Amino acid sequence: MDQPRIGQSEGPIGLIVAPTRELAHQIAHEAKRFGKSLGIKVTLIVGGDPKFEQYKALRDGGAEIVVGTPGRLLDMVKMKACTFKRCTYLVLDEADRMFDMGFEPQVRSVIGQIRPDRQTALFSATFKPMVERLASSALRDPVRIVVGSVGAVNENVKQIVEVFGNDDQKLQWLKQRIPQLSSEGGVVIFALTRGGCAELANNLRAAGFPTCSIHG
Repeated sequence: MDQPRIGQSEGPIGLIVAPTRELAHQIAHEAKRFGKSLGIKVTLIVGGDPKFEQYKALRDGGAEIVVGTPGRLLDMVKMKACTFKRCTYLVLDEADRMFDMGFEPQVRSVIGQIRPDRQTALFSATFKPMVERLASSALRDPVRIVVGSVGAVNENVKQIVEVFGNDDQKLQWLKQRIPQLSSEGGVVIFALTRGGCAELANNLRAAGFPTCSIHG
């Protein structure tokens, strides 16, 4: 990045905002891989981790790129561990999910503290009206890239809701249903997190079902 080095409490230059701890961890892991050879420091700031350690990491060492969740990022700004004055690159990942989780005020607060000449990238699986409003206020002369068909829904999908008391009940239900489902074709199972995806795949393989796990 062709900018002067970051000093104490001066960064970041690039800010990546994600809705959950796990997604932020995944992004930070990949960012560190790319940044290491370039001497770019990446710091992860999320709720659930010791706040004072995060404060010290930002205040004393600084970071060119910060990856974090909205609430904890604002905590660090209020504690004067960092400032967004030098932030010229902003990424909002899974914007629709952040709004669904009630983070709209925090996201708008973060955006409001970043210089207007920034470059912004916004990623969203859906473009609900609230996301459209955010895009129109946060982006300037945006280029919209759409992957797949907007609004295209398979009319032949049959949806059945099953409620389980715990994960064990859900796993047992899957084991009972998979033989029938797989007799009609391939079976795709979606999990909430990368860890949950890997754990479910391992459990199904242990039960004798040929299973492939695909995640970020």
